[in-house]
Amino acid sequence: MEQKAGLFDGLDNDSFGELHPYAARDYDKHARYNGRSYAISPQGESRMDVVIRVKHLFGTIVDDYRAQNVRNVIVVNHGVTLRAFAMAWMRYSPEWLDAEKNPGNCWIRHIHGSRTSGYVDEGYIHGHRAPFGDPLATQRQLERVEDILMLVPNRPNTIVPPGVRVIDPFAKNEPI
Repeated sequence: MEQKAGLFDGLDNDSFGELHPYAARDYDKHARYNGRSYAISPQGESRMDVVIRVKHLFGTIVDDYRAQNVRNVIVVNHGVTLRAFAMAWMRYSPEWLDAEKNPGNCWIRHIHGSRTSGYVDEGYIHGHRAPFGDPLATQRQLERVEDILMLVPNRPNTIVPPGVRVIDPFAKNEPI
């Protein structure tokens, strides 16, 4: 299952705001203050809900590896689920999920490695108009982006993707 859209289901942003102005304002407020990953669609779910659901798959992958010696896994899914999977598997931050654009149809993202050697996110390796070989390419396509910044992660095991500058807005002498 992709993300449950609730009242958003089947509507573009303009239509939703016209049909459900109070719900649209509430959603926008949560997205502004908590980030889009944590904003819950009215009668739906947030992107972080999708991340939590995707993480349940990880146990199955590890169990199959141990019991059946499965070495390669191909996961076929939709855009939000693909981004949620990459975020959780690579331990990227919710800010990465907020900034990462939804992939196009049939884009393939390649993540390889092992727990002992570490995992490598090769980014997209196939797809019409996909930005190849750069896990941050879709973020670099955002307008007026010189740097890709990430707040200092709360979790000590968060992996900072290559090319991302970590900032602490509360630190002395930290340019924002």
